[in-house]
This record gives sequence, structure tokens and C-alpha cells, in this order.
Amino acid sequence: DSKSNALRELLQRTIVHNGFLKQNKGKLFLVFLFLLNANFVGDLHRTIKVFGLASPCKPWKIESYGEIYFKSWKAASGQLKVKIEHDCIQDLMYHSIHLASPSLLKAVQQILNYFH
Repeated sequence: DSKSNALRELLQRTIVHNGFLKQNKGKLFLVFLFLLNANFVGDLHRTIKVFGLASPCKPWKIESYGEIYFKSWKAASGQLKVKIEHDCIQDLMYHSIHLASPSLLKAVQQILNYFH
């Protein structure tokens, strides 16, 4: 329904909001969003790719996304963990090989470095 869609859109906006990305409590909230519902993982990941990594992306923001993806993956279990691995981590790995934009390629590789 329209109310749940509006709430979903508001929550998606938080994943690219500097106020959340700069604060530890904000990043923990964003990790919580990834763990909230497996169906929401893809939406959050797409929002990060489309709006969060828009060029030029600041180094602190890339670091925040790496931390959020890693902590979400680490805290997840079962099907949710598989969803994060497939829809987010493997997608980033794919793009780290196929991206033509050097700045986006560097950003994706820095996010993935969080997992090493």
C-alpha cells in the first residue's frame, strides 16, 4: 500500500544520507536495515549503487559503505546472509571486473577491501 511504500522510500534515503553515514550510530542503523528483511536488501544495494556511489564519491563515504556491507554480512545468517552475499557482495565483485569508469572501479574495490 502507499503508506508502506512511502516508509520504504524514506528508509532507502537513509542509506545515502551523510548524517547516517558519518555517525557510528547511523551506520549501525543502516546495518539494521540490511538485516530487517531479505526483500529489502536488493533495494538498499541498488540505492547505494545509483545514488551513494555517484561520482565523485568521497573516500569516507566509500569506507562507510564497506563497513556497512561487511557488518551486515557478518551479522546475517541463513537465507539473509546468502541474499547479502549474492545480491550485494557478488554484484560488487562482478562490477569490480567489468566497470569502465576508473573512479567507480576504485570505489567498488575499496568497498570490497573491507572483506579482506
